[in-house]
Amino acid sequence: MAAVLVALLLLAAACGGDKKNASDTVSTTPAVEAGITQEGQPQQGGKVIFAVTAETNGWNPALAQWADAGEFVGSSFLEPLFVYDADQNIVPWLAESASANDLSESGDINEVLTRWTVKIRQGIKFHDGTEMTAKAVVDGILLAIRDGLSSVALGPMVQSVDVIDTYTFRVVTTEPWSAFLNVLAGPVGFVMAPSMLAKPDKGQSSPVGTGAFRFESWKQDDSVKVRAFDEYWGGPCALPSPEDSVKKLCAEVGVPLGQRNGPYLDAMEFRPIVDPQQRANALASGDVNMIMSTRAVDASTMKDRFQVVKDYNSEKTFVMLSTSKPPFDNVHARRALAYATDRAKIVDQVSSGEDVRSDTSPFSETSRWGGVPPDETGYPAYDPQKAREEIEAYKAQTGQPALRFKLIGLPPVEELTLMQELQEMWRQVGIEAQLETIEQTAYIVKLTQGDFQAAMFRNYGYPDPDSQYVFWAQETAKGGIIINFSQYYSDVTENALRYGRVETDRTNRREAYQKLSRDRNEQVIDVWLFDTPYALIAEKNISGLNWFRVLPWGNFMPKPYITGIWISR
Repeated sequence: MAAVLVALLLLAAACGGDKKNASDTVSTTPAVEAGITQEGQPQQGGKVIFAVTAETNGWNPALAQWADAGEFVGSSFLEPLFVYDADQNIVPWLAESASANDLSESGDINEVLTRWTVKIRQGIKFHDGTEMTAKAVVDGILLAIRDGLSSVALGPMVQSVDVIDTYTFRVVTTEPWSAFLNVLAGPVGFVMAPSMLAKPDKGQSSPVGTGAFRFESWKQDDSVKVRAFDEYWGGPCALPSPEDSVKKLCAEVGVPLGQRNGPYLDAMEFRPIVDPQQRANALASGDVNMIMSTRAVDASTMKDRFQVVKDYNSEKTFVMLSTSKPPFDNVHARRALAYATDRAKIVDQVSSGEDVRSDTSPFSETSRWGGVPPDETGYPAYDPQKAREEIEAYKAQTGQPALRFKLIGLPPVEELTLMQELQEMWRQVGIEAQLETIEQTAYIVKLTQGDFQAAMFRNYGYPDPDSQYVFWAQETAKGGIIINFSQYYSDVTENALRYGRVETDRTNRREAYQKLSRDRNEQVIDVWLFDTPYALIAEKNISGLNWFRVLPWGNFMPKPYITGIWISR
């Protein structure tokens, strides 16, 4: 859940030397789009320049707004307590273990799963040479809960965070929370050095962590540069006796036990290139060695020359409707828009021949929380005649002469083109949509104040549905900062959210979230378009990308395995 809060403000954005660089060498490694490839032994040396989709406004994850791009950059020098495996199970990274109290420890059923005890690994050094301790971890968590963006969600849920001993801390929640570890697998779980938090800006401009690279410099809107940290602990796969869950994770991604998570490179440089075509051109010209993309056309046109590693199943692109004001406080207006939207045509427009899907649920059909085909989720299928009927029902019920509204989005050409395509579709059935593109900061303000009718949006890429609680709950649909942007809630969704938070059985939790999804679809809160086509596109001599071939990464979660890449020669 905390990851969601940190991410929401930038959802819309996803919303040197004498060493050889990656572009200087040639490898016969074939381009691979999915599945593990044999990459051989890691090789030392060189530098990789990675172009990401956006700038980030600071490097303390408790205080800054890290979107998908920020998670890549920040994960080079900061590491989380936990990560996810391919089955979306929690796996310890800087942590060693975690346990919650049960009935044998608590006489009151209402106190079960309210005390989480976490042990961290010993002997791990920060970049300033000091050792990682439970006190350092707790200080970072408390900063997020008390002063960070996550305080809106975590403040009411966390009663206390206390140091037990040098390598152990305990979190006490105000109510049972079976999915709590998802918080520590997100930005709140990033561990920061005491020397970083002691700085006047809390390390926003000079972070100090445990990652394989140490922060070197940041020139805003230009680059972040990091250099290899020689005393890096190696990552969990390198441990002499890793936990069973770590062994499973390493096997899934094809990393032999004993192999370090870097640093193999001498340095990395991250460049924010916001314009997607300029980003693709930078890779094609050799100015950068790897890019992050959310356009299928990049994968389609570049796959013959470069490696393409896709995640087309995590995040969703959709039109979000505000149920708090006309016209979409009326269900007939919402249904009319859904019936009038030809998802197949939209997918054809954006896919460039790639296998882009159009799920009709926050949970992909292929995910452990989904499993339901798009035509069986209760979402209206494209039907212009039914759209016209719903428009007439809306007019009869409200007395309005027509269905009119404003659709807001961000300025990039691709988004405006998509908005224009939707506008024309809706016009054909008699829906009048005015389009407006807004600078990102103003766009965010409108969302958090509920000041919109319909908005282009991307969301729902998180590994566990509880991380999306804040987008659906009643308590976040009102107040000074609105996080349930659509402001829709019901007894069905509230019961599902509460049950999914306390239940431990995965099958039972999935059933609860399916009820939530069906309820939202029946009420048409989101007009589904397509699954966001994330891709990493890299020169063919960049190795160490198997993590991204196996694990979902098109989201706003930590990615500490980015530091395990190397240049094959």
